[in-house]
Amino acid sequence: RKLRRRAMCRLAAAMALGVAVRSADVVHEEVVRTAMFGSCNKQYREQPLWEVMLRHEPEAFFWIGDAVYPNRSDAEALRRALATQRERRDYQAFVSRVPVVEGTWDDHDLGVNDGGRRVPELESRRRSFLEFVGGFPRTYSSHEFRGAHDGQRALVVLLDTRSFRDDHLVPSVGAAC
Repeated sequence: RKLRRRAMCRLAAAMALGVAVRSADVVHEEVVRTAMFGSCNKQYREQPLWEVMLRHEPEAFFWIGDAVYPNRSDAEALRRALATQRERRDYQAFVSRVPVVEGTWDDHDLGVNDGGRRVPELESRRRSFLEFVGGFPRTYSSHEFRGAHDGQRALVVLLDTRSFRDDHLVPSVGAAC
């Protein structure tokens, strides 16, 4: 009986997502053959993957969290880390050749390990990240692409799972770093 209830809840959630699929925030009419996703990027280290990824000629790239790792937890350190990444020549070359570069944030993009809704200056930090990725994240955002195979459509859904997150009961392993 519990299993059946759980299955019904999953079905209801899938149906609700199905409604969202019909109305993407951004509809890209260009054909997309290659979309890439990236995370856990350290702006202070070498980043040879931008050039490698360009060889695959992606039409879209989505940050899915931790685009930077600030060296302190204040909002200014976050702004500097984002600026450092944005100003890298290898990253600029990548962004200039990939038509869609957007994403959503995770804790280090807030500037605080395991950060959530109680992070100081949350709105200022959000604006800094929005400037970095060009307008997103929101609670929910979606991009619809026309695929190369028989005109099929693909949907990329980005969720903000940080702005409303409560504090962890048990800190993550990374909290000591």
